[in-house]
Amino acid sequence: MMTRQKKLLFTLAFVFIVPGMLAILLYKYPGFLGGLPTNKGTFITPAKQVSYLPTEGKGWHVLVWCEDGCSEACLGRMDEMARMRLALGRKLYDVNIWLLHDKETKACSAKTQEMLKANAIRYQATTDNILDTESDAEAFVADPRGYLILKYMKESPVTKHIYDDLKHLLSAKGGS
Repeated sequence: MMTRQKKLLFTLAFVFIVPGMLAILLYKYPGFLGGLPTNKGTFITPAKQVSYLPTEGKGWHVLVWCEDGCSEACLGRMDEMARMRLALGRKLYDVNIWLLHDKETKACSAKTQEMLKANAIRYQATTDNILDTESDAEAFVADPRGYLILKYMKESPVTKHIYDDLKHLLSAKGGS
């Protein structure tokens, strides 16, 4: 039969040693935890800088590539992006949305440009070769310094994935 002191010693050893052993085990073999990625987009490695993004100030950038300029499908996507930005709540001012199209594509009408401006969507014609190397992507997230860090494929629910990633990025370390 165990005395009360032996029970107490055994309990204290169990309380302090077992968590330490579990911590060492999980540190050496992190695969036990599942290791699911937290981001929905695909990392661009190495990160590529985009020349026309402002590098001063703060704010994450969402770049949406529309090859055909201001088609109905593209304008629908931009409406989704504007709503996604509003869903960020008070953090919406830390996110800039850009509509990018090829320079050879005709420019959007004045009415469409006013609609984009009303939704705080910036409009940029580009021949950027960075987007050519990432031709399978429809949208990108760039950090406040102007580096593309995440890309989103055309087949995925792009707006939802960007929203999830931006929420995570904006909540980490104050949002910028």
